[in-house]
Amino acid sequence: MKRGSGGEANGSCIKGGYDAVRSGGQRVAVTLGIRWSCLAWRGRLPWSARPWALPFAAVPVLSAKTCQQQGKRHRSGSEWAAVWAGKRHRWFPGRPIVWVGDGEYATVALVRACQACGVRWVTRMRWDASLGDRPVPQPQSKRGRKPKKGGRQPGLRDRLTDPATAWQEGTVPWYGGRKQPVETTTGAALGYRPGADPVPMRWVLLRPRDDAPGHRNPWALLCSDPDASALEIVAWYGGRWPIEVTFQEMRACLGFETQRHWPRQAMARTTPCRFEVFRVVVLRAQTLHPGSLPVGTQTWYPQTEATFSDALAAVRAHVWEHLHDTNSSEKAEMCLIPRSLWECLQNLACFAA
Repeated sequence: MKRGSGGEANGSCIKGGYDAVRSGGQRVAVTLGIRWSCLAWRGRLPWSARPWALPFAAVPVLSAKTCQQQGKRHRSGSEWAAVWAGKRHRWFPGRPIVWVGDGEYATVALVRACQACGVRWVTRMRWDASLGDRPVPQPQSKRGRKPKKGGRQPGLRDRLTDPATAWQEGTVPWYGGRKQPVETTTGAALGYRPGADPVPMRWVLLRPRDDAPGHRNPWALLCSDPDASALEIVAWYGGRWPIEVTFQEMRACLGFETQRHWPRQAMARTTPCRFEVFRVVVLRAQTLHPGSLPVGTQTWYPQTEATFSDALAAVRAHVWEHLHDTNSSEKAEMCLIPRSLWECLQNLACFAA
Protein backbone atom coordinates (compact mmCIF):
# COMPACT_ATOMS: atom_id res chain seq x y z
CA MET A 1 0.00 0.00 0.00
CA LYS A 2 1.47 3.32 -1.13
CA ARG A 3 -0.15 5.87 1.14
CA GLY A 4 -1.29 9.40 0.38
CA SER A 5 -4.23 11.76 0.48
CA GLY A 6 -6.42 11.99 -2.55
CA GLY A 7 -7.07 15.68 -3.03
CA GLU A 8 -4.85 16.25 -6.06
CA ALA A 9 -4.52 12.68 -7.26
CA ASN A 10 -6.98 12.83 -10.14
CA GLY A 11 -9.46 11.21 -7.81
CA SER A 12 -9.76 7.80 -9.39
CA CYS A 13 -6.39 6.42 -8.30
CA ILE A 14 -6.92 6.87 -4.57
CA LYS A 15 -8.88 4.33 -2.61
CA GLY A 16 -9.12 3.05 0.92
CA GLY A 17 -7.43 -0.27 1.51
CA TYR A 18 -6.20 -2.57 4.22
CA ASP A 19 -2.84 -1.44 5.61
CA ALA A 20 -0.85 -4.51 6.67
CA VAL A 21 1.96 -2.42 8.18
CA ARG A 22 -0.20 -0.40 10.58
CA SER A 23 -2.60 -3.26 11.37
CA GLY A 24 -1.92 -5.76 14.10
CA GLY A 25 -3.80 -8.08 16.41
CA GLN A 26 -7.41 -6.95 16.68
CA ARG A 27 -6.62 -3.54 15.18
CA VAL A 28 -7.40 -3.12 11.48
CA ALA A 29 -6.05 0.00 9.80
CA VAL A 30 -7.45 1.38 6.54
CA THR A 31 -5.31 3.85 4.58
CA LEU A 32 -5.89 6.02 1.54
CA GLY A 33 -3.44 5.09 -1.17
CA ILE A 34 -2.69 2.82 -4.10
CA ARG A 35 -2.18 -0.90 -3.66
CA TRP A 36 0.71 -2.43 -5.57
CA SER A 37 1.27 -6.10 -6.22
CA CYS A 38 5.00 -6.81 -6.15
CA LEU A 39 6.95 -9.90 -7.19
CA ALA A 40 10.40 -10.31 -5.66
CA TRP A 41 13.25 -12.81 -5.80
CA ARG A 42 14.54 -14.07 -2.45
CA GLY A 43 18.19 -15.03 -2.18
CA ARG A 44 21.40 -14.58 -0.22
CA LEU A 45 24.26 -12.16 -0.84
CA PRO A 46 27.89 -12.97 -0.01
CA TRP A 47 28.27 -10.07 2.44
CA SER A 48 24.99 -10.53 4.30
CA ALA A 49 23.92 -13.22 6.76
CA ARG A 50 20.22 -12.67 6.12
CA PRO A 51 18.33 -13.34 2.87
CA TRP A 52 17.32 -10.39 0.72
CA ALA A 53 14.21 -9.81 -1.39
CA LEU A 54 14.85 -8.03 -4.70
CA PRO A 55 11.70 -6.78 -6.51
CA PHE A 56 11.59 -7.29 -10.26
CA ALA A 57 7.89 -6.78 -11.13
CA ALA A 58 5.17 -4.50 -9.80
CA VAL A 59 1.70 -3.53 -10.99
CA PRO A 60 -0.96 -1.28 -9.42
CA VAL A 61 -4.05 -3.10 -8.20
CA LEU A 62 -6.76 -0.58 -9.00
CA SER A 63 -10.40 -0.74 -8.03
CA ALA A 64 -13.10 -1.83 -10.46
CA LYS A 65 -14.41 1.72 -10.64
CA THR A 66 -10.99 3.12 -11.52
CA CYS A 67 -10.43 0.50 -14.21
CA GLN A 68 -13.82 1.28 -15.71
CA GLN A 69 -13.00 4.99 -15.85
CA GLN A 70 -9.63 4.30 -17.50
CA GLY A 71 -10.98 1.68 -19.89
CA LYS A 72 -8.83 -1.11 -18.44
CA ARG A 73 -9.63 -4.65 -17.46
CA HIS A 74 -10.01 -5.03 -13.73
CA ARG A 75 -7.81 -7.57 -11.97
CA SER A 76 -7.53 -8.21 -8.26
CA GLY A 77 -4.23 -8.94 -6.54
CA SER A 78 -4.78 -12.70 -6.76
CA GLU A 79 -5.65 -12.41 -10.45
CA TRP A 80 -2.39 -10.56 -11.12
CA ALA A 81 -0.55 -13.33 -9.25
CA ALA A 82 -2.24 -15.88 -11.52
CA VAL A 83 -1.01 -13.91 -14.55
CA TRP A 84 2.55 -14.06 -13.22
CA ALA A 85 2.19 -17.76 -12.55
CA GLY A 86 1.29 -18.22 -16.21
CA LYS A 87 4.49 -16.44 -17.24
CA ARG A 88 6.56 -18.77 -15.12
CA HIS A 89 7.07 -21.21 -18.02
CA ARG A 90 8.78 -18.49 -20.08
CA TRP A 91 10.77 -16.96 -17.24
CA PHE A 92 12.06 -20.10 -15.48
CA PRO A 93 11.40 -23.16 -17.63
CA GLY A 94 11.83 -26.43 -15.77
CA ARG A 95 12.89 -24.78 -12.49
CA PRO A 96 11.06 -25.58 -9.21
CA ILE A 97 9.65 -22.40 -7.70
CA VAL A 98 7.99 -21.64 -4.38
CA TRP A 99 5.89 -18.49 -4.16
CA VAL A 100 4.87 -17.00 -0.81
CA GLY A 101 2.26 -14.28 -0.26
CA ASP A 102 0.00 -12.77 2.36
CA GLY A 103 -3.59 -13.66 3.12
CA GLU A 104 -5.04 -11.60 0.27
CA TYR A 105 -3.89 -14.27 -2.17
CA ALA A 106 -5.62 -17.20 -0.46
CA THR A 107 -8.05 -17.96 -3.28
CA VAL A 108 -9.08 -21.22 -4.90
CA ALA A 109 -8.57 -19.79 -8.39
CA LEU A 110 -4.95 -18.86 -7.64
CA VAL A 111 -4.22 -22.29 -6.16
CA ARG A 112 -5.60 -23.89 -9.33
CA ALA A 113 -3.50 -21.59 -11.54
CA CYS A 114 -0.32 -22.36 -9.61
CA GLN A 115 -0.95 -26.09 -9.81
CA ALA A 116 -1.43 -25.84 -13.57
CA CYS A 117 1.88 -23.97 -13.93
CA GLY A 118 3.90 -26.17 -11.57
CA VAL A 119 4.35 -23.47 -8.90
CA ARG A 120 4.15 -24.21 -5.19
CA TRP A 121 2.02 -21.54 -3.56
CA VAL A 122 2.12 -20.85 0.21
CA THR A 123 -0.01 -18.23 1.94
CA ARG A 124 -2.06 -17.46 5.02
CA MET A 125 -5.43 -19.17 5.13
CA ARG A 126 -8.84 -17.91 6.19
CA TRP A 127 -10.12 -19.46 9.39
CA ASP A 128 -13.57 -19.90 7.84
CA ALA A 129 -12.26 -21.61 4.70
CA SER A 130 -14.48 -24.37 3.27
CA LEU A 131 -12.58 -27.65 3.22
CA GLY A 132 -13.91 -31.00 2.11
CA ASP A 133 -12.84 -34.62 1.78
CA ARG A 134 -12.20 -36.37 -1.49
CA PRO A 135 -15.32 -37.92 -3.02
CA VAL A 136 -16.10 -41.56 -2.40
CA PRO A 137 -15.67 -43.62 -5.61
CA GLN A 138 -19.02 -44.18 -7.26
CA PRO A 139 -19.99 -47.30 -9.23
CA GLN A 140 -20.07 -46.87 -12.97
CA SER A 141 -23.63 -48.14 -13.10
CA LYS A 142 -24.91 -45.34 -10.90
CA ARG A 143 -26.78 -42.68 -12.85
CA GLY A 144 -26.36 -38.96 -12.56
CA ARG A 145 -23.42 -36.69 -12.06
CA LYS A 146 -20.48 -37.93 -10.05
CA PRO A 147 -19.70 -35.90 -6.92
CA LYS A 148 -16.61 -33.70 -7.08
CA LYS A 149 -16.05 -33.59 -3.32
CA GLY A 150 -16.95 -35.54 -0.24
CA GLY A 151 -18.21 -34.45 3.14
CA ARG A 152 -17.15 -31.22 4.76
CA GLN A 153 -14.19 -31.34 7.13
CA PRO A 154 -14.24 -29.74 10.58
CA GLY A 155 -13.43 -26.04 10.65
CA LEU A 156 -9.90 -24.87 11.38
CA ARG A 157 -10.92 -23.15 14.62
CA ASP A 158 -12.64 -26.34 15.74
CA ARG A 159 -9.45 -28.30 15.09
CA LEU A 160 -7.47 -25.70 17.01
CA THR A 161 -9.55 -26.13 20.17
CA ASP A 162 -10.25 -29.85 19.82
CA PRO A 163 -8.36 -31.82 22.53
CA ALA A 164 -8.13 -34.79 20.16
CA THR A 165 -6.03 -32.85 17.62
CA ALA A 166 -2.57 -34.40 17.29
CA TRP A 167 0.19 -31.79 17.45
CA GLN A 168 3.78 -32.37 16.40
CA GLU A 169 6.71 -30.38 17.74
CA GLY A 170 9.47 -29.03 15.53
CA THR A 171 11.87 -26.16 14.93
CA VAL A 172 11.72 -24.00 11.81
CA PRO A 173 13.64 -20.97 10.46
CA TRP A 174 11.73 -17.88 11.52
CA TYR A 175 11.65 -14.11 11.20
CA GLY A 176 14.91 -12.37 12.00
CA GLY A 177 17.01 -15.43 11.13
CA ARG A 178 16.26 -17.21 14.40
CA LYS A 179 14.97 -20.70 15.06
CA GLN A 180 11.42 -20.94 16.35
CA PRO A 181 10.06 -23.99 18.22
CA VAL A 182 6.50 -24.60 17.06
CA GLU A 183 3.70 -27.13 17.17
CA THR A 184 1.95 -28.05 13.94
CA THR A 185 -0.88 -30.19 12.69
CA THR A 186 -1.71 -30.68 9.04
CA GLY A 187 -3.96 -32.50 6.63
CA ALA A 188 -4.97 -32.74 2.99
CA ALA A 189 -8.29 -31.39 1.81
CA LEU A 190 -10.22 -30.07 -1.15
CA GLY A 191 -10.64 -26.33 -1.14
CA TYR A 192 -13.76 -25.10 -2.86
CA ARG A 193 -16.09 -22.19 -3.31
CA PRO A 194 -19.56 -22.11 -4.87
CA GLY A 195 -19.48 -22.18 -8.64
CA ALA A 196 -15.93 -23.53 -8.98
CA ASP A 197 -14.38 -26.98 -9.03
CA PRO A 198 -12.56 -27.99 -5.84
CA VAL A 199 -8.76 -28.12 -5.82
CA PRO A 200 -6.50 -30.32 -3.67
CA MET A 201 -4.35 -28.50 -1.13
CA ARG A 202 -2.67 -28.96 2.22
CA TRP A 203 -3.58 -26.94 5.29
CA VAL A 204 -1.33 -26.40 8.31
CA LEU A 205 -2.22 -25.12 11.77
CA LEU A 206 0.69 -23.52 13.57
CA ARG A 207 1.05 -22.42 17.15
CA PRO A 208 4.17 -21.56 19.18
CA ARG A 209 5.21 -23.77 22.04
CA ASP A 210 4.51 -22.59 25.54
CA ASP A 211 8.20 -21.95 26.22
CA ALA A 212 8.86 -20.22 22.88
CA PRO A 213 9.42 -16.42 22.69
CA GLY A 214 7.60 -14.18 20.25
CA HIS A 215 3.97 -13.96 19.19
CA ARG A 216 1.35 -16.22 20.77
CA ASN A 217 -1.33 -16.18 18.06
CA PRO A 218 -1.98 -19.34 16.03
CA TRP A 219 -1.73 -19.29 12.25
CA ALA A 220 -3.41 -21.19 9.46
CA LEU A 221 -1.43 -21.77 6.27
CA LEU A 222 -2.20 -23.44 2.96
CA CYS A 223 0.01 -24.89 0.24
CA SER A 224 -0.93 -25.80 -3.31
CA ASP A 225 1.25 -28.93 -3.05
CA PRO A 226 -0.70 -31.60 -1.11
CA ASP A 227 2.48 -33.69 -0.70
CA ALA A 228 4.52 -31.02 1.12
CA SER A 229 5.25 -31.52 4.81
CA ALA A 230 4.07 -29.17 7.54
CA LEU A 231 7.56 -28.01 8.55
CA GLU A 232 8.44 -27.29 4.91
CA ILE A 233 5.35 -25.12 4.50
CA VAL A 234 6.05 -23.21 7.72
CA ALA A 235 9.69 -22.67 6.74
CA TRP A 236 8.64 -21.42 3.29
CA TYR A 237 6.22 -18.94 4.78
CA GLY A 238 8.82 -17.74 7.27
CA GLY A 239 10.99 -16.84 4.29
CA ARG A 240 8.50 -14.11 3.37
CA TRP A 241 9.93 -11.69 5.93
CA PRO A 242 12.73 -10.20 3.71
CA ILE A 243 10.12 -8.51 1.48
CA GLU A 244 8.89 -6.56 4.51
CA VAL A 245 12.49 -5.46 5.18
CA THR A 246 12.74 -4.35 1.55
CA PHE A 247 9.60 -2.22 1.85
CA GLN A 248 10.89 -0.61 5.05
CA GLU A 249 14.29 0.19 3.52
CA MET A 250 12.62 1.66 0.44
CA ARG A 251 10.60 3.94 2.70
CA ALA A 252 13.71 5.03 4.61
CA CYS A 253 16.21 5.43 1.75
CA LEU A 254 14.26 5.87 -1.49
CA GLY A 255 11.25 7.91 -0.37
CA PHE A 256 8.74 5.27 -1.33
CA GLU A 257 5.89 6.94 0.59
CA THR A 258 7.14 10.53 0.78
CA GLN A 259 6.75 11.58 -2.84
CA ARG A 260 5.51 15.10 -3.57
CA HIS A 261 3.44 14.34 -6.63
CA TRP A 262 0.16 12.51 -7.06
CA PRO A 263 -0.78 12.71 -10.76
CA ARG A 264 -1.67 9.30 -12.13
CA GLN A 265 1.05 9.36 -14.80
CA ALA A 266 3.76 10.33 -12.31
CA MET A 267 2.83 7.54 -9.90
CA ALA A 268 2.79 5.00 -12.71
CA ARG A 269 6.37 5.99 -13.59
CA THR A 270 8.10 6.60 -10.27
CA THR A 271 6.85 3.68 -8.17
CA PRO A 272 8.16 0.91 -10.48
CA CYS A 273 11.39 2.90 -10.86
CA ARG A 274 11.90 2.85 -7.09
CA PHE A 275 11.52 -0.93 -7.05
CA GLU A 276 14.02 -1.17 -9.90
CA VAL A 277 16.48 1.23 -8.23
CA PHE A 278 16.50 -0.95 -5.13
CA ARG A 279 17.33 -4.06 -7.14
CA VAL A 280 19.96 -2.38 -9.34
CA VAL A 281 21.73 -0.78 -6.36
CA VAL A 282 21.97 -4.09 -4.48
CA LEU A 283 23.25 -5.99 -7.53
CA ARG A 284 25.74 -3.21 -8.34
CA ALA A 285 27.02 -3.26 -4.77
CA GLN A 286 27.51 -7.00 -5.04
CA THR A 287 29.53 -6.49 -8.23
CA LEU A 288 31.70 -3.78 -6.66
CA HIS A 289 32.23 -5.67 -3.40
CA PRO A 290 31.87 -9.40 -4.05
CA GLY A 291 33.51 -10.40 -0.77
CA SER A 292 32.53 -7.90 1.92
CA LEU A 293 30.60 -4.65 1.84
CA PRO A 294 31.90 -1.64 3.81
CA VAL A 295 29.54 -1.08 6.73
CA GLY A 296 28.91 2.38 8.11
CA THR A 297 30.08 3.01 11.67
CA GLN A 298 27.60 4.43 14.15
CA THR A 299 28.56 6.11 17.39
CA TRP A 300 25.55 4.91 19.37
CA TYR A 301 25.52 1.19 18.49
CA PRO A 302 27.79 -1.29 16.72
CA GLN A 303 26.55 -2.34 13.27
CA THR A 304 27.57 -5.80 12.14
CA GLU A 305 25.01 -6.50 9.39
CA ALA A 306 25.04 -4.72 6.04
CA THR A 307 21.84 -2.90 5.11
CA PHE A 308 20.55 -1.22 1.98
CA SER A 309 21.94 2.12 3.14
CA ASP A 310 25.43 0.57 3.08
CA ALA A 311 24.87 -0.77 -0.43
CA LEU A 312 23.59 2.64 -1.55
CA ALA A 313 26.61 4.38 0.01
CA ALA A 314 29.01 2.00 -1.77
CA VAL A 315 27.40 2.69 -5.15
CA ARG A 316 27.35 6.45 -4.54
CA ALA A 317 31.04 6.44 -3.58
CA HIS A 318 31.91 4.52 -6.74
CA VAL A 319 29.96 6.95 -8.95
CA TRP A 320 31.27 10.11 -7.30
CA GLU A 321 34.83 8.85 -7.42
CA HIS A 322 34.79 9.18 -11.22
CA LEU A 323 33.30 12.69 -11.31
CA HIS A 324 36.63 14.55 -10.93
CA ASP A 325 38.01 16.72 -13.71
CA THR A 326 39.67 14.49 -16.26
CA ASN A 327 42.52 16.98 -16.61
CA SER A 328 43.50 16.62 -12.98
CA SER A 329 46.18 14.18 -11.98
CA GLU A 330 44.93 10.96 -10.42
CA LYS A 331 47.53 11.09 -7.64
CA ALA A 332 47.19 14.77 -6.81
CA GLU A 333 46.85 15.59 -3.12
CA MET A 334 44.64 18.62 -3.79
CA CYS A 335 41.33 18.69 -5.69
CA LEU A 336 40.13 22.24 -4.89
CA ILE A 337 39.94 21.20 -1.22
CA PRO A 338 42.25 18.91 0.79
CA ARG A 339 41.73 15.29 -0.15
CA SER A 340 41.14 14.17 3.44
CA LEU A 341 38.36 16.76 3.81
CA TRP A 342 36.86 15.77 0.45
CA GLU A 343 36.79 12.09 1.43
CA CYS A 344 35.19 12.93 4.77
CA LEU A 345 32.46 15.01 3.12
CA GLN A 346 31.94 12.35 0.47
CA ASN A 347 31.54 9.67 3.13
CA LEU A 348 28.96 11.75 4.97
CA ALA A 349 27.04 12.42 1.77
CA CYS A 350 27.06 8.73 0.80
CA PHE A 351 25.17 7.75 3.95
CA ALA A 352 22.74 10.69 3.82
CA ALA A 353 19.13 9.60 3.29
